[in-house]
Amino acid sequence: MILHRLKPKSKAKTQLLLAGTMWFTVGIILYIRALRWLFANHYGSMTILLSIGGATIVGLIKGKMALDRAAQRAITRIATRGDGTCLFGFFSYKSWLLILLMITMGKLLRMSPAPIILVSTLYIAIGTALSFSSRSFFTACRMACT
Repeated sequence: MILHRLKPKSKAKTQLLLAGTMWFTVGIILYIRALRWLFANHYGSMTILLSIGGATIVGLIKGKMALDRAAQRAITRIATRGDGTCLFGFFSYKSWLLILLMITMGKLLRMSPAPIILVSTLYIAIGTALSFSSRSFFTACRMACT
């Protein structure tokens, strides 16, 4: 029971803010990393524009259709658990394992022989989806503060 006393506890709105910040930050990092690769590899402006534009549209659609639902599940989890729970419990163990899997897949993708234009486009789409869907957490946090 000593571990139970040592775990960092927080309010539900803190967990909502932390989850949203995590999704937004990771999304922006992926987006910026992809832009750096595109510009460093001297692709033509039209190629870069098509990559960014197409991936952003795909990311917005993925965010709306898939990640918004995932965010709602996490928001419900946080609300159900209430205040005084572990700070990092805003995602389930299954979700944390999925995050580790996605990090591993990202590293493998970067080490693969896949063309950097493809990797960059995928990173932009995922980054856009995460950043876009982070708004669900921020909205829930704002509602919890009123």
